[in-house]
Amino acid sequence: MQIYDRGWAENYEQLAEAGIPGRAGLYPLCRAVLMDSPDHANILVVGCGTGADLIPLARSFPTWRFDAIEPAKEMLAYCRSEVDRLGLGQRVGLHEVDLASYAPRKRYDAVMSILVSQHLSADTD
Repeated sequence: MQIYDRGWAENYEQLAEAGIPGRAGLYPLCRAVLMDSPDHANILVVGCGTGADLIPLARSFPTWRFDAIEPAKEMLAYCRSEVDRLGLGQRVGLHEVDLASYAPRKRYDAVMSILVSQHLSADTD
C-alpha cells in the first residue's frame, strides 16, 4: 500500500502538526520571506501536499500566480479540491509530477518547498 493514499491526505494536517514541532511557524516565516516578491509574481511550490503552504499564500497575494508540483496523487487531489472550493483555480496550476521530472515552461520569481527534503530519494540525479 502506498503511504500517501486518500486516508493519509485527509489526515495529513493533524498528523503533521502532532509529529513536527514548530511546523506551524514555518508558514508565516515563508510568507515573510516572499512578501517582497513582485506584484505579479510567479511562484513555484515544490511538494505542495494538501496545500497548507500554497493556499494561504494564494489567498494573501491575489495578484500572484502559482504552479505547484506534487507526485502523490491523493495529496494533490486533496489540494485541488481545496483550491477549487476556494475559487483559486484561475491562479493556481497543480501538476502531478516529481521534482526530477518537472520541466518548467516559465521563469519563477521564487521557489518554495517546506518539509519536502525528507521525501526525496537519495538516488535522484
